[in-house]
Parts: sequence; C-alpha cells; structure tokens
Amino acid sequence: MWPLSIALLACSFILIGVCCAYQILAIYKAFTYVREQVAGLTTALANMIIMTFGYAFHTLIGSVVNAMGGADAPQALTYGLAVIPLALFLGSGGFLLLIALEKVKSRKMVIQ
Repeated sequence: MWPLSIALLACSFILIGVCCAYQILAIYKAFTYVREQVAGLTTALANMIIMTFGYAFHTLIGSVVNAMGGADAPQALTYGLAVIPLALFLGSGGFLLLIALEKVKSRKMVIQ
C-alpha cells in the first residue's frame, strides 16, 4: 500500500459520505415518478429495494473478506472494504445516467 496524505483521506471520506446518501436520491427519484396518491407505497417499495441491495452488498463484502483469508488477515479487510468505493462509483454513475436521460427527455418535450 502507498501512504495517503491526510488531505486526500479527508477528501475521500467526504466524497464517500456524500455518495452514501444515495438512499435520499433514490427515494426522491421514485417519489417524482408517481402520483401523489401512491407516494407512500412507492417510498416503502423503494426502501425495500434499497434494503435488498444492502443485503447483497454486505454479503459481497463478507465474501471478499473470506476469499482473501478471513478476518484475521489484514489485507482481507482492506480488500473487503474496497468494495465500498467501487460500488459507490458504479452507483453514482447510475444516478448521473438518470440525470442525463431526464435532460434528454425534457429537451424532447420542449421541442414538441
């Protein structure tokens, strides 16, 4: 491993913390796609989907730790926790894709 500066670590933790707030964005996006009468049900369903991904996410972290030598191997914990920023990067890309698709959709509506 290479040494990281305190500033780089602080920026990384802030970025990871912001990306971990994906639940707020996911529930908001689900809420904006439905009528007001079913907003509560939609929010509950979105939360259940988020919990399912959380289960899969934690299972993946545990599987990586076990595959790399178990909890007693220091590098195993490092690799297991490396799943977090990788998954956040993929998830953030998904939200950026949603934003881009909405902009394209809104432009098409303005043109028509």
